[in-house]
Amino acid sequence: MKEYRFPQPTQAESYYYIDPVSGDLYITRVALMRPTEKAFLLRLAQFKSRWLDFQNIFISGVRASTGTSKSLEASGTGVMFIGPEIRHIELDFFRHIAGRALPERVSSRSSVVFPTNDQVVLYNPALAMKFYTYTAFMLWNLRDRARGESKRAKAYDNYLLEACMSLDTAGKPHWKIPEGFLQFAFASVLG
Repeated sequence: MKEYRFPQPTQAESYYYIDPVSGDLYITRVALMRPTEKAFLLRLAQFKSRWLDFQNIFISGVRASTGTSKSLEASGTGVMFIGPEIRHIELDFFRHIAGRALPERVSSRSSVVFPTNDQVVLYNPALAMKFYTYTAFMLWNLRDRARGESKRAKAYDNYLLEACMSLDTAGKPHWKIPEGFLQFAFASVLG
């Protein structure tokens, strides 16, 4: 896994934009640099059609402190790509509270899957559905995908179908399942 870290603290919210023509994914995070605001913009080329290429990338950053609070400085967000899903990991960094050393840990997980007709998604950790254990997250994911009724489940399935379908030289559709692709299939969620 290759980690990229934002060079300065940022706000907790992330903005995602998928270009409808190129399929590029743009990730924007606002950095608070008083007295002005700056933003970091990351571009993942052809993410919509080549999301398998980004599964070994982890993007992390420290949260910007608001006011005199030091607790936010000891937390951050990590983003990883699991198939077409953008998974957010909330982190508590190593810190000392009341004379006790608390180790770095994952405090919660949540995910975003672009609905097939949406181009822009705002991720706000204060509003996102969070899971505090990996098992709870995976069981929710399994239930959501098995029911197949949510926008998220339908979008996930559409991404999988699109990635497995390709056109031959005559323009006729045929199945071409990428190597290692079944790890994102419904049955392997428990693995």
